[in-house]
Amino acid sequence: MNTNYDDSDKFLDADDFIDCFERGCELVFIYGDRFYSATPAEGGFYILETYKVETMVRYDTPAAMLDHPIGEKRLRDILQDMVVTDRTVPSRLERLGYGKPENFKSEEEFIDCFNQGGVLFFNYGGRRYSLGRFYVCDLDGGTYADYDSAEAMLDYPVSDGKRLRDILHEMKVTDRPLY
Repeated sequence: MNTNYDDSDKFLDADDFIDCFERGCELVFIYGDRFYSATPAEGGFYILETYKVETMVRYDTPAAMLDHPIGEKRLRDILQDMVVTDRTVPSRLERLGYGKPENFKSEEEFIDCFNQGGVLFFNYGGRRYSLGRFYVCDLDGGTYADYDSAEAMLDYPVSDGKRLRDILHEMKVTDRPLY
């Protein structure tokens, strides 16, 4: 088994774990000699021993997931001991302010980012949004829109009659894991 993983994706504490999953985190980790996966889906949060569907358990909140049994311990008790092999929401270094996500400097940078498969999470007007290659999702409003191009995404209506292109410098980017 490869054990050459970087510690920068470890969780600082239970609050870091909860924050990560509230922002759509997907996680793969090793504890003992077993691989585990955790992900949000269908209005809940799921955790299972990887490739063993029969071990899948659904939780209503990330906080409830922390009590999931992993061997003789609970997930909350192994946060510092697990080996994180994949984590889709920012590492602890980003959370501490290193490599903090930034707003786009121009429409061209936005278009380039999403033409290359970029992913972005941001807050604006009291709402949370997720953007990916040619889609925009209002996480609080439950709306989703597909687009033919990154340039077309700029016309997505956010609020107050504004479009994405109007708020590139105002949005609060919370995570920019790709690009």
